[in-house]
Order: sequence, then C-alpha cells, then structure tokens
Amino acid sequence: MPKYREARIAKGLKQADISAALRPFGEYVPVPVISRYETGQSLPTPRQHEIMCKVLDSEKLLSTQEVKFSFIRRVKPPVGPGTSIYRLTADTPQKLANKYAPLGVKIRVCGLKSLSHAAALCLRCLNLRYLRAVKKKAALDGANIEDGKRIKATHSIG
Repeated sequence: MPKYREARIAKGLKQADISAALRPFGEYVPVPVISRYETGQSLPTPRQHEIMCKVLDSEKLLSTQEVKFSFIRRVKPPVGPGTSIYRLTADTPQKLANKYAPLGVKIRVCGLKSLSHAAALCLRCLNLRYLRAVKKKAALDGANIEDGKRIKATHSIG
C-alpha cells in the first residue's frame, strides 16, 4: 500500500498542502482524491506520483509493482452527445438484482465481462422484443382494412 500518508505526516503537511503543491504543475487533484491515494483506494498518475515524491522528499512511496500498475490505466471512452456511447443509469431493486446469487457472481458465471456488458445484452433483448412488437402491430394493422380503406386499430402495444 502507498506510504503517502506517513510521508506527508512526517513532513508536517496537510492533504490540502499536497493538493496545492500539485497545481503549479498543472495537476488539479482535490483533497478527497489525495485521501484515496493515501488509503490505497486509488493510484495517482505517474506524473502526479513523481511530483508527490519531490514534495514529500521521498522516492520510495510506491513499490515497483504498484508503480508498474499505475502506468496501466483503463481509458474510458467519451460518453454523451456526439459519441456512440450512452451513459445508462437505472435504479434496480436490490432484491431483484441479487435474486438467486449476487449480481457480480451472476455476471461472471454467465461469461460476461462487466455490468456494462450485461446491460448491453439486456438492450439487445429489448431491441428484439421491440422489433417483434412492431411487426405484430403492422400485421394487425394490415388486417384491419375493409373495402380498400384502413380502419383504426383498436389495440395498443404495452
């Protein structure tokens, strides 16, 4: 686990001091993020780590394995208007999500990579149901023709 907290306390600095020390280098890191670095919940970028080492006068804040890991960062694709990605947020009852087994277990057992992968699968199923419903409605509408005139359908998709 990173030793940022111990080095910061030994130097007599506050988390806000570390945050402020990163700003002149073009790195905006809020105090809550510094806290996550100290607890090991998150890792700084290699550049942030380098600056923090200089500020704290320490080169041994991360082990070699942790430094290598910090270089491997998953880059999230852009999301929103103008991109091909939608951010999907849904409130789901926990009882439903964890029925039979915890959600994470079900995702792994089904061979899915992530919750996003599972959501994409659900959207594909929804698209197929939608296409079937549209075809059924079109077939019913086509059957509601008398003497060459279309009559109003008395059913709805719901």
